[in-house]
Amino acid sequence: MEQNRRPQIFRYVTKDKVLDVGDLLNPDPKRRKVRFILLQFGRDFKATTRALHYADADDLEVVCWDILHATFQEWTDHKGSARDGAPQARVLSIRKDPKYDNPYVLQIRNGPGQVIGQGAVKLVKAEVEPCDTSMI
Repeated sequence: MEQNRRPQIFRYVTKDKVLDVGDLLNPDPKRRKVRFILLQFGRDFKATTRALHYADADDLEVVCWDILHATFQEWTDHKGSARDGAPQARVLSIRKDPKYDNPYVLQIRNGPGQVIGQGAVKLVKAEVEPCDTSMI
């Protein structure tokens, strides 16, 4: 049985962090996603924090266009789903911060959520410290 492998789009590695961006693209436009996994490591080289987010490919297309045309400042994507019967929230933030050599900062926050409106999930409190990394 052959396993369906998804291509890796981008990987950024530092001494204490790994950002992995993967392809979850699908022919159905409503199911096209890009997966972000952000790991932070402690001094013993064991993962201390893992945060993930699934962003819509169409939204990221606009973000990439803005970055390429030097008009990008900040973007936040809120997502959520039910996990073990309780809502889980995922928040991805990308912002430009010129004080860094690599001026783009990516942050992912995961934690318990609260369902609001017609199914939207709001982050109540992050389970762990937010994972972030400067990149690009």
